[in-house]
Amino acid sequence: MARKINGISSVKKTSCIPTQDELKKSFDTCLSPEVKNKCLNQSSGKLIPLLSKFLIDSKASYNSGDYMTAQTYAARISIITREILSRNRAEEGTVDSFKKLLSGSVEILENLKNLSIEYHTSNGTFDDSSEKSIEGDGDFSIKNTISPIEFLDLVKKDKKILLVDYHEDSNSFISIPQYSNLEVFYLCPLVLTKYLSYKELCNKFPTIYQEKLKKSYYDFIILVGDKSEDDNEKDIREEILIKGFTTIKNISFNECSSPVLPLEGGFQEFFLCYPHYVKKGEKLVSMFTCHQQFLKFLESHRNQSISNIQEYPQIGKSTTSQVKVDEDKKIDFLEETKENNLSLTKDMSQGDVTVPKATKPISRHQPMSKPVPQPRRHNEKLDKKDVPNLTTKMVNNVCDSLNKLNGVAEKPTVPDKSTKPQPTGIQIPHRELKENVIKKRKIFDDRIIEIYSYCLKDLQMRSMEGPTSLGMTGLINLGNTCFMNSVLQALFHIPEMRELFTIKNIIKYINENNKLGTQGSITAVFTSLMDLFWTGQYRKIHPESFLVTFANQVNGRLIDRCQQDAQEFQIYLLDALHEDTNYISTRKSFSQNYDGTNLFEDFNDYKKKTEQFSYSKVNSLFNLRTVSTVVCSVCDYQSVTFEDSVQISVELPIQMQSTRLSECLSNHFSVEILNDGWRCPKCDVIRKSTKTQRIWELPEILVIHKKRFAYVSGCCDKNNVFVDFDINDFNVSSFVHEKNVENVRALYDLYAVVNHMGSLNSGHYTSYVRSGSQWFECDDDNVKNVVDKDHEIKTKTAFMLYYRLKK
Repeated sequence: MARKINGISSVKKTSCIPTQDELKKSFDTCLSPEVKNKCLNQSSGKLIPLLSKFLIDSKASYNSGDYMTAQTYAARISIITREILSRNRAEEGTVDSFKKLLSGSVEILENLKNLSIEYHTSNGTFDDSSEKSIEGDGDFSIKNTISPIEFLDLVKKDKKILLVDYHEDSNSFISIPQYSNLEVFYLCPLVLTKYLSYKELCNKFPTIYQEKLKKSYYDFIILVGDKSEDDNEKDIREEILIKGFTTIKNISFNECSSPVLPLEGGFQEFFLCYPHYVKKGEKLVSMFTCHQQFLKFLESHRNQSISNIQEYPQIGKSTTSQVKVDEDKKIDFLEETKENNLSLTKDMSQGDVTVPKATKPISRHQPMSKPVPQPRRHNEKLDKKDVPNLTTKMVNNVCDSLNKLNGVAEKPTVPDKSTKPQPTGIQIPHRELKENVIKKRKIFDDRIIEIYSYCLKDLQMRSMEGPTSLGMTGLINLGNTCFMNSVLQALFHIPEMRELFTIKNIIKYINENNKLGTQGSITAVFTSLMDLFWTGQYRKIHPESFLVTFANQVNGRLIDRCQQDAQEFQIYLLDALHEDTNYISTRKSFSQNYDGTNLFEDFNDYKKKTEQFSYSKVNSLFNLRTVSTVVCSVCDYQSVTFEDSVQISVELPIQMQSTRLSECLSNHFSVEILNDGWRCPKCDVIRKSTKTQRIWELPEILVIHKKRFAYVSGCCDKNNVFVDFDINDFNVSSFVHEKNVENVRALYDLYAVVNHMGSLNSGHYTSYVRSGSQWFECDDDNVKNVVDKDHEIKTKTAFMLYYRLKK
């Protein structure tokens, strides 16, 4: 329909109305890269007046019938303001000005699009009655709204409602969990400022919602935005959504499509009416209404697990002041102290007697120079020969410490070893201790099994059955989740990960005493996904339960239906899996003060301290250990620091057509001159210095991340340089420290590649994965064989490489 802008005269019927192709071409060519960069480098104080003039000229051109000029000016404003807002480059106090400019430009672009569609689909004639003013009463396109009171009334009447929440405050959301007929879906508001097509809008919604919409499952669709002084921006977002839902109706040929009603006053008005239905926290949780009971169970599991973790006192060391607690709490605290067999054994060893090396403490967390977690044996019986040979002095020391803790004045008498011990005073009950530990662990394991079973059942219910070759199961895109699917495919196809993450195996390694993890929740869900994937009974898996758990337990920001970074997602996921299986419960912090005189002694000391701070099966697979050496240019004093990481991130050359991965690694591990200097401990002044980093210890799985997104000429952009890499027999020995190169294996085979196609702001992730000798290309739920691996896998879209140590 034709509209007026700001009440100025209506469009001229005799004007030449551009086609959709002409409008698109004008949008794509309106701004050269040089002019765009020049504008982005301007200060907000200079740029806002310039863009405001563009907006005035665009409106004037539109109302005078010069539509191509109006399109050009509006497109320039839209492109520049989106870049500034998406990169957070707006100066303080100017964000609202840029949003208003963006809103005005999008309004004109939308009007031109509608004008072109109507004109060229109606044989070049207009219906005069269709002309509306942008400053009218809001009766164009959006003819109906619903008040918060009316909305809640519909909910109580058991109407099936989809609430699409796109308001900008991510820390608050509408929550009415007692009504299962209400489903809430959070949509990132930034995507609604774009010039969206139907397909792009549909991709923001999970497949299950798309199917329900096409079948008119819902009685009503309610839109919840923001109440703003700038009504234009609000109307544009509502209009985009309404047109999207209308297109779904037209495509499905369903005349009984669900009514789409914006909520009057937006989220703010609803909050004023029903503050008790607004919750604080991650909004992402609320979009999975059907999983609310499961999420409550996860929260209960987390709280119970953490409440069972106690901070134990150091037995055997007297302290001058103790925490004052009542007698009942003392007894409970003591019972928990008895469970800490590791601490008990440690303090015994601090006495004058030596604990036999053959001793196996009941706790599975036994200190080792190189800890290797062993599977838990629930029915393992305590062998008599494994019990420490307690002497009189040992028992006296321990009982003395316990008496001090409990306020007992007299030390109990310890009989001679040749006589039978009498049950007097406080005992050291090995049997009771083990039974208590096993009982609590069994309760914990039962909850893990319940989480695993729920997710496995949910995955089976939502996924598409059908026999398929092992490793060729696809993952359904739930709305811009290709970054997640590509990383999961890569991890699934690593043999060591496949072997570790089976429910029969991984449950033995989950540490219930680690407060920093998810208490096994994300591990159980990830394992259910892994187990189902390798059954070969499903063509496509719908990983919503994994998405729900990741949002609730790990990081909700990464699954807000907007474009995300696959590398960032992998870091969060591996860290969560590591913490769940972290072998260490009580961490010992340490500092490094090595001079490199004997690197082997330095590293052994660092390794021992690191493994007392953090160790898991996951990190043992991915952990790369490097050594950095800083050398003073005056006195040649050097400082050595070791570091752990789960990947190598390499810079890529900017002005080159192609390069090799080995060259990028050479640059990464080259000598760096510290321009700002370094305070030499020996000279005690800042000196010119050099820094060299080399690999000291290589992991089973070596992940190399190509930093394709970088700042170029003051702007963040994608680097599409082609980086050639080896698929088999990739030798990294030249990057290993020369003193340790003979002690490590350094030959790797490629097992997976994650690719990124597109630009910084809009793109798509896929992956290539290896299963035995066969390679597959995974594009969400579409998986196919790779015919020519040398040409298909090696592309300029390669983003992350997964190498496996050659056996």
